[in-house]
Amino acid sequence: MAAFIGDRPAGWLYEDGTMLGQVRAVLGGGADKPVYFSQGLVRFSACRHHSCDEKGAVVLTTEGEIVAVGVIHFDVSREYSGHRMLTILTRKRDDRFQEVADHLVAWHEKVVTDYNNWLKERYGLPDTSEKLGKMRDPEIVLLTGPTVPEH
Repeated sequence: MAAFIGDRPAGWLYEDGTMLGQVRAVLGGGADKPVYFSQGLVRFSACRHHSCDEKGAVVLTTEGEIVAVGVIHFDVSREYSGHRMLTILTRKRDDRFQEVADHLVAWHEKVVTDYNNWLKERYGLPDTSEKLGKMRDPEIVLLTGPTVPEH
């Protein structure tokens, strides 16, 4: 993971963090079952420990190559809106990436819908599914430059 992401700054979960540290945080809680999609691609996802409305996903080829990483978060480094957003990290923007990005956007929508339904059932909160239409486009970060060797 370190070789793919490197040690770049990020403020998705908390200010003055790194992309790698924050990706590890959103993958550090309860894991979901792997999802195989398309030809030879699999998504592994998990939630942030004690904050399962923040989630992470890693999309790999079945040979083990990382294609993209997705992070669902509330961005604390910008104007806090209270809405979850999706950031996708990749090293290549090719046809395969577009398929992966579409899959991650659908995953994001499902995560938000499931969480909203859970809030509605658990606490009797009003239906917020109409807010799905107001989701922002994902932020796509094209990772370039040197990578950090795996430890």
